[in-house]
Amino acid sequence: AQMEEVLVQANSRVTGSKTDVPVHDTPASIITVPKEVIEDQMAVDMNSMVRNVSGVNPQLAGGYGFADSYTIRGLNMRFLRDGFADGAAFNGYMRTMTDVESVEVLKGPGSALYGRNEPGGAINITTKKPQETMHASAEAMAGFWNTYRVAADVGAPLMDNKLLTRLNTAYYTTDGYRGLSRRIIEVLPTVTWKLNEKHSLTLDYDFRDSKMRPDNYGILFDANNAIAAGSPSRTFYSPFNTAEQTVHRAGAFYEGKFNPHFKLRSTLIYDNRSIFMVRNANVAVTAANIVTSRDVRTQADKSNSVLQQNEAVFKFLTGEISHTVLAGVEFEYARLTTVRNSYGTAASPLPTFS
Repeated sequence: AQMEEVLVQANSRVTGSKTDVPVHDTPASIITVPKEVIEDQMAVDMNSMVRNVSGVNPQLAGGYGFADSYTIRGLNMRFLRDGFADGAAFNGYMRTMTDVESVEVLKGPGSALYGRNEPGGAINITTKKPQETMHASAEAMAGFWNTYRVAADVGAPLMDNKLLTRLNTAYYTTDGYRGLSRRIIEVLPTVTWKLNEKHSLTLDYDFRDSKMRPDNYGILFDANNAIAAGSPSRTFYSPFNTAEQTVHRAGAFYEGKFNPHFKLRSTLIYDNRSIFMVRNANVAVTAANIVTSRDVRTQADKSNSVLQQNEAVFKFLTGEISHTVLAGVEFEYARLTTVRNSYGTAASPLPTFS
């Protein structure tokens, strides 16, 4: 009997090489959380995803409950979106799974590929791309603490499959455990124009508007690293704490495959963000769980950045040895303005909030 031919394709991830080199040939530690896991776990935010990856731990002092902040192997890391920088990790924003295809974690430095990068590594978010077939889906969820989420994913090809469109949108709200409320609105359209079989141009726009209650204290611990006496749901943040953010991110991505041995990519990304935050800067608490003083900090940040990157991939042979060469140049401009004020309060017994 003759067996049928079986074709085995190697698993390739661009995060560790920015090319189609199989992951087992990439000299880097890369962990991938695929879309099947995201769907099976009904994941909503990035905190749900990093639990699947060893060595990635929350850094709450940087997130305050309104932004994602982690360390990889105990060192600082950087967020990437489709292989491009996605803003600072500190005072960033809370990333959801609304338009996420997969999450790839690069452990260790990656400056050779991404220029200025953190020593711990990077978390690369791969987004959903327009498809050549019409599709539409919607989902809704409800949970404890008045948690509700509705999302939609629709797309259709136009102009004889030369113009591919896709729109992901979601609304998410929750009162949150310990009163850490969230409200996130997202509108994420993408359009791909196929100039011909070898050249394409993709236009992508991300709009995010969120309002959350930050908490820079979390669950309190005593001198013995044990949870302090009382209920873990007890809070010490002020009830007027708020973090209001708006993110606009627009990108244009060109890719040209001139022949099987040469590929060119060119990218232009504009990122505009603003945040207004009110939180506790300091608080004094007695052993009897009585607040004796509070300091309040207000913060208003506005940032604008422009990223322009050009990359070329060459493939050639030297005898029987095949080579893949990646070369590129990148320009980035960023401007941040911030206004911060702190206000002290008189020492007077105040009850804790719970």
